[in-house]
Amino acid sequence: MTGLLQAALLIAILSNKLVLSREQKYVHTFLLNNRLRHEYKHQAANIIKFAIKLWYLKQNPQNSLLPFVYFHLEQKLFRAIKAFQLIKRKQANLVGCCTDLNDIMTAQQDTSRNSEQTNHQIEIIQADIKQIQKYLVDLNRTIVLLQRTFHQHSIQ
Repeated sequence: MTGLLQAALLIAILSNKLVLSREQKYVHTFLLNNRLRHEYKHQAANIIKFAIKLWYLKQNPQNSLLPFVYFHLEQKLFRAIKAFQLIKRKQANLVGCCTDLNDIMTAQQDTSRNSEQTNHQIEIIQADIKQIQKYLVDLNRTIVLLQRTFHQHSIQ
């Protein structure tokens, strides 16, 4: 039993030492992303290359081995397309692998701070709009009074 406990303790210590730090995760992700980008470009070039070869074979059916060559190129094209799609999925999964609890908490705090600032600015704007409305009401009353006065003077 103690041997099992010691082994579990040793494994826990070693696994903790093997965990990458945040900076190491970013570097590792950067390197993986570069490699995937290189493979992505390579597979895109293969798709174009095999598609052009297939098109050329369709346009010039003079070779007696055409069905075998055509089938072989078609298989290569389909493999390149599958590899291309797999790389795209890997790249999409790679984006979120470095996000940890600290990043989420920081983003939440920034969002909360921005929300509070926006709410404060909205309150200021609403207060300004109320003042402008009061000013417009007063201006409207003054204009109505002036119109009455001019109308009364024009009648006399």
